[in-house]
Amino acid sequence: DHYLLNGAKMWISNAPFADIAVVWAKDETGRIHGLIVERGMEGFSTPEMHIHLMGGITFLNFMGNPDLKFHPSAKFKRAGINQLDLTGLVEYQEKLWGGLAYRTTSDALSVMLGYSGFKGKLKGLRVGYSYDLTLTRILSVSSGTHELQLNYCFEFKLPPRPRINILTPPFMNRQSD
Repeated sequence: DHYLLNGAKMWISNAPFADIAVVWAKDETGRIHGLIVERGMEGFSTPEMHIHLMGGITFLNFMGNPDLKFHPSAKFKRAGINQLDLTGLVEYQEKLWGGLAYRTTSDALSVMLGYSGFKGKLKGLRVGYSYDLTLTRILSVSSGTHELQLNYCFEFKLPPRPRINILTPPFMNRQSD
C-alpha cells in the first residue's frame, strides 16, 4: 500500500535538523495514519535554517580623544551561504558619525555618514547617508547605490524602584562574639 499526501503543514518542529518526519494524516474514511517521510522525498521540503550572530563594542576616548568613540562590529549570517559583515564607525561628540562597512559575499564596500546631535523635540532623531559600492564584475554596469537613513530613538525613563524595608527579628542583627 502507498498513500498520496496532499496539503500543507505550516510548522514542523525541528524540521531543519531532522532527516525524517512523522506525518499524521487522516484518510477519506477518517482514519488517522502515522507516515514516515524522509527529507528530500519528492513533494516534501523542510525550511532552511538561518543563523545570525552579531557583536560589537564601543571604545571610549578613541585615539586619546575624549570626544571620539569607536564602534567596531561584526555580523555573521548563514542563510544558504556564509556571509560576514564588518563595520567600523567613529562618533564625534555623540553628534556626527562616519565609517566603513565591508560585506564578504557580495564584495560590497559602504561609506556611511550621519548626524544625531539634534536638540529639543528633535532629540533622538538620526539622519544618515551611505554609499554602497559593489566590488564584483557588476561594477561595470552599476555605479553603486545611495541610501538615506531616517530614524528616531525614543527615550523611556522608568520610575525608580520603591525602597523596601525588611524588618528582621532582633536576634538576627546581633554581632557575633
